[in-house]
Amino acid sequence: MKLGIAVILAVFFGLLVAKAWSFHSRENALSSQLSQIETQYKNAEEDYRNLQADYEYYKNPANLEKELRTRFNYRSPDEKMIIMVPPVATSTSSTRP
Repeated sequence: MKLGIAVILAVFFGLLVAKAWSFHSRENALSSQLSQIETQYKNAEEDYRNLQADYEYYKNPANLEKELRTRFNYRSPDEKMIIMVPPVATSTSSTRP
């Protein structure tokens, strides 16, 4: 009788330890996932702040016009434009002595 109770308690204890180990393993995996998600969230927040700053900057018509002129060579119809292209760097070494 006592041996049967001891076996049942041992099996129960074994199952309890196995379940505790399972919870511990799952907690480690979820902790790793949480860390990755927190990093992604911080990156998304930083992107959002940058987009908000860009939005506020481009909301001003003068800034928008300045960017259009710089990036897309925008000009108004009554303006003349000269686009300066930098010269291509050439090699200064020569084969002559």
